[in-house]
Amino acid sequence: MLYFPSWPTTKFVRAYFGGGTRFNCTTNEDNVNTTLWFADHSDAWRELHPDGTGKITKLKDVFTLTGINVSDAGQFQCRAKILMSGKEKEFQTKKVVLYLSQGI
Repeated sequence: MLYFPSWPTTKFVRAYFGGGTRFNCTTNEDNVNTTLWFADHSDAWRELHPDGTGKITKLKDVFTLTGINVSDAGQFQCRAKILMSGKEKEFQTKKVVLYLSQGI
C-alpha cells in the first residue's frame, strides 16, 4: 500500500506573507509520479507545476512555494500514481489548509 510518511498530520499549515513553505510528497515507494494540487475558496482543484519563476519548485518529491501571498491560501494535497498489477492507481493525501499569518 502506498503512503506519504512525511505529509503533515495536522489539518492546518501556517505560512507567513512573503515567506515560503514546503510540501513533502515523498512516498514509501520508488518509481511513482508525485504531484501537488491546490484548491482556493472555489474548491476547484488544479495541479501546480514548477513554472520557472521560482514561485513553485520541485526537488525530487518536495514542492516549495515562495513569496507566499493571499492568493496562495487554500487547500493542498499530494497525489501519486503508481503501476500496480498492470493498472495505474492514484493515491492521495489528506487535504491540508494553508493559512497566512502576519508574523511576529
